[in-house]
Amino acid sequence: MPADDVFFASRDRCMADSQFIPAFYRQLFHVDPELESYFSTVDMDRQENMLRTALYELADFDNFTIDKMNYWLDLSSKHHGYDIQKGHFENWMSCMLKCVSEHDPQFNKQIEQAWNNKLEQIIALMTLMY
Repeated sequence: MPADDVFFASRDRCMADSQFIPAFYRQLFHVDPELESYFSTVDMDRQENMLRTALYELADFDNFTIDKMNYWLDLSSKHHGYDIQKGHFENWMSCMLKCVSEHDPQFNKQIEQAWNNKLEQIIALMTLMY
């Protein structure tokens, strides 16, 4: 199965679990307590929905249109404006992978690699403005 299909299937299994996104944020704030202060005034339901949207936007990552590029560049600019540091993205990625491993019942090395590839691409774009 192509790596993109492996990623999409895993993402869909994770998203089917209503606890996937909340578990991710719990893990992230546990690993990087500094980040929790960034979210102290944030509507977490809205934030969780934005993360869901971003994970679905990854479906088109390899087929960028101007609109998709603008979406990711705008997101990058917002994160930079919030003073999110490059190191925070590394924690974000490791926490996401941990949650995938816990919420995808089919998790294996191939799935881990597929997520790694997608997340590394997006983090490279997200940190482009740094």
